Amino acid sequence: MEAIDSDAYKKAKEAFVSGNNGTTMGEIALILSILSTSMWFYNEIMIIVERSGVLDGSKLKRTAITFVIEFTVLILPIFIGFTFTEYSLPMTAFFGASAIILGVLSWKHAGEDMKKRAIHERITLLGAKENAAVTCFRAQMMVCTVVAILAVDFTIFPRRFSKTETFGVSLMDSGVGLFIMSSALTSAYARGGSNKKTSSRVSQRAIWGLFRPMIPVLILGVIRFVTVKKVNYQEHVTEYGVHWNFYITLASLYFTYSLLSLFGSIFVSVPAAVVMLAGYQYALSAYGVEEYIFHAPRVDLFSQNREGIFSLCGYLPLYILSVAIGQIIFSQSKVGTQMVKSSRWVTATLLMVCIGSAFATDLLARHVTPASRRLLNLPYVGWVLAQGLVVLVTHSLGNNFSFWPRVPIIFNGISRNQLFVFLVANLATGAINLNMRTIYASPAVGTSVLLCYLVGVSIFAVALDYFHIKIKL
Repeated sequence: MEAIDSDAYKKAKEAFVSGNNGTTMGEIALILSILSTSMWFYNEIMIIVERSGVLDGSKLKRTAITFVIEFTVLILPIFIGFTFTEYSLPMTAFFGASAIILGVLSWKHAGEDMKKRAIHERITLLGAKENAAVTCFRAQMMVCTVVAILAVDFTIFPRRFSKTETFGVSLMDSGVGLFIMSSALTSAYARGGSNKKTSSRVSQRAIWGLFRPMIPVLILGVIRFVTVKKVNYQEHVTEYGVHWNFYITLASLYFTYSLLSLFGSIFVSVPAAVVMLAGYQYALSAYGVEEYIFHAPRVDLFSQNREGIFSLCGYLPLYILSVAIGQIIFSQSKVGTQMVKSSRWVTATLLMVCIGSAFATDLLARHVTPASRRLLNLPYVGWVLAQGLVVLVTHSLGNNFSFWPRVPIIFNGISRNQLFVFLVANLATGAINLNMRTIYASPAVGTSVLLCYLVGVSIFAVALDYFHIKIKL
């Protein structure tokens, strides 16, 4: 009887996350605006906290108090925006208005010594090896992912935010694309360390470079596949296919990009990415690939995993374009007074790219085809890039104009261990789902479980930062 109950619950769970048509791009933009405004507010409120002397004392005390503030100001609003969406606009307005008021007051009432110190700290932040805007972007994308992968299993998460079945956009649709984008932004290729021309004879080091990034992720993908089958865990087959999963997508993506880069930078350039996207979109529309992905029977290994395989045709150009964006960001000057001007030039460049991506996406969605995460089509890639660039640009503006910008300790821990934190969150999500029937949990229970889970993941990230631990998978 227990086995029958378990099978019935598995089917109910799969139905719970299936058949979604999504929401509007405007609603998603509103919710994601919480990321930037809460970060601005955090920068300004921390000045007051530091002036009050609350952070005086041991490192452990400072870390504990800072954690409480960061969780309240940066993590909790994301959770609220994802689950109690009616509060998104009031939160954004509050954070934005408060940040402006506090920023003006800080500049007005700060002494000359304080102003000089603030300017010095801003220049130090701009000159740091790790770009502050990128660090915050990566961490916030991971926080959004961590919230969504468990929240989607509870009734407090609006169904329109779960992954769409065919066409349309949702919060979780944006999450997978933004994860790829955030990964590319800080890759060795974006930093300029791996796009060197290779000799005619490929070296052993180059061969190892092909496999090193993909091996640990591929192992995780195999482990996830085996575990899911063994414990009879629910599966949404139309996401990636029967055997495929997101880890396998990452492994395939890393391998393909590394392989193409061996043949020369032209193969991983912006023009190459545009040609790939245009060619793939044409194949979807003119050669029946779209129909095949949506409706073909699953009769062999290829057709069983067609979503995951064909998604690489969209993820690869997205990764290439994101690497190019990273190269723009990391190209800014690190020399003295030039840093501020260079940072503002980079921000202006990203803003222009963002406007171009948004315009192209709107044009394509209106006159060609709607965005589709399942297809990874051209409008979807443009939409993801536009979203990501909005967050990056607003963070960069904040770092240039906030009185005293900084990087939160939670974000440092997450950004330095992005994939490892993702793995831990996945394990926690699986454990919770195996030990309770989430879709039947009351809103109060769902909220309590999610908050405990978020506190746990956040403490884990802060502990990694506190002990200077960096685990690269």
